[in-house]
Amino acid sequence: MSAVPSLGTATGLLVDLGRLDDLDEVAALCAGRPVVAVRTAQRVGDRLLTMRRRPGPAALAGTVAHLAGRGDLAGGLFAVALVAHGSEFGWKTPWRELLLGLRRHPDADVREAAYTLDMS
Repeated sequence: MSAVPSLGTATGLLVDLGRLDDLDEVAALCAGRPVVAVRTAQRVGDRLLTMRRRPGPAALAGTVAHLAGRGDLAGGLFAVALVAHGSEFGWKTPWRELLLGLRRHPDADVREAAYTLDMS
């Protein structure tokens, strides 16, 4: 009998091996699985730091906006993990607006996570 990888393992591998262009699909896999969503969001933030070719600021901001617009926990947490890198851009437009939008997200846990980020 072969072992079937857990959903958390699968989503983590998708994030680790991807270019962050599949996060919409990864977020869909996390639907209804808040623990998996939280753990995978951490991997999303870590992955951005380890990529050889990081997405440009405009592409990254577009990804954040799209994920936040999903309105669900996983998409919102992934967006928070990515928008945290707005500090690298001095919280200039659009990063400040993206973070403020996440602070108004429909999911309370996403709002709470967004409020932990300091824009100073």
